[in-house]
Amino acid sequence: MSKVQMKSGMSNAKGIQNVQSQKSAASNKTGQQTDRSGKTAAVNPRKKPPGGNDPRKKKEPPELTELKIQIVNMKSQVLDLENSIRQQHDELENYKTENVDLNKQMTQFVMEKAGKSRDSVIVDLNQQVEKLQKQIECIGKEKTEIQADKELYMTTLSKYITEKTPDEMPDIPNMEENIRPTKIADMFNQVYQNVWPRAYEIANEKLNDEKLSCIYLLTIFKDSWEFCCALSRHQLHILEMTYLVPYGPNMSVEATFNIPQLSVKNLKVVKETRKHIAKQTIGNLYGLFMSPESGTGTKDIPSELEPYVRSCLEVCWYSAIQDPPLGFVFDTGVSWELDTNYFEMFTKTGIYVDFIVWPAMLLHNHGVVLQKGVVQALDEKSHRPQQ
Repeated sequence: MSKVQMKSGMSNAKGIQNVQSQKSAASNKTGQQTDRSGKTAAVNPRKKPPGGNDPRKKKEPPELTELKIQIVNMKSQVLDLENSIRQQHDELENYKTENVDLNKQMTQFVMEKAGKSRDSVIVDLNQQVEKLQKQIECIGKEKTEIQADKELYMTTLSKYITEKTPDEMPDIPNMEENIRPTKIADMFNQVYQNVWPRAYEIANEKLNDEKLSCIYLLTIFKDSWEFCCALSRHQLHILEMTYLVPYGPNMSVEATFNIPQLSVKNLKVVKETRKHIAKQTIGNLYGLFMSPESGTGTKDIPSELEPYVRSCLEVCWYSAIQDPPLGFVFDTGVSWELDTNYFEMFTKTGIYVDFIVWPAMLLHNHGVVLQKGVVQALDEKSHRPQQ
């Protein structure tokens, strides 16, 4: 390159710098204005001239504007939902805390009231149930006794109104002589409580087996009952024939034909008369029962058991001459399931019956229970006895 060209380039560069300096000074002068007070104020060179449009700014489409509005609304809804969820979560935590407190209070209340463990509470409830059952039994006995008294007074009143014969029975009979079913039930219970234990000791000394000893004593009572029932029916038949058909010393009732029957009213008088002399009759029952002609299967009874046998005969005779006769339950049916309505447990607990120790007494056959019996219980049915 020649020196002339280098000088020409340098002069051009200086000229360009001078032009740029003049433009910068001009822009600084135009960027300031003088207000009325003489002060200069900055003027925004990008400010649109009045009434003019900014060519760099484009107009937004209406769809975009609508979407922006929707986005803003949705953000607001999301905030509202978050606030609601936060509030519900706080309420749920409060409910949980309150529930825990209530459970603690309830547990404390129950423990304070009960003051005992669950098993102890169950035992107490069972004892209360047993107590109520005994009260129900006592009420039932009282009801039966009142019913018996009512029937007796009604019978007495009927006799007083219809008969009025001085040679007949007294208008008001002695209540102690005319033994009632409830009193017989008390006698029956006294035999088991007071006489049976000694009889069991005597029987067990010979048999040396609890089950055999209990069954042996039960057999004596059952034979006594069957003996008294048969004797009661025979005696009533003889009394009826004696009243209706007089016969001589060489005659028998069986030889008489066309024997009539007493009326229900007169037969009741005979039955009542027999009740009044029952105490004298009982004194002769032991000898008849032990005689070979009685037909009972307990002739090998040792003499040590005589008090027990006499007590059984007394209860059975009073029971047999009632109208209708009382009833006894000597078995538990085919299933051998323990029925607590009729029996109590002896020395073991369970739901099945091993053997019967003492029978249950009923007001009559299939009637209400006057006195529960006693059985030896079993847990498993497979051990059902062969009695």
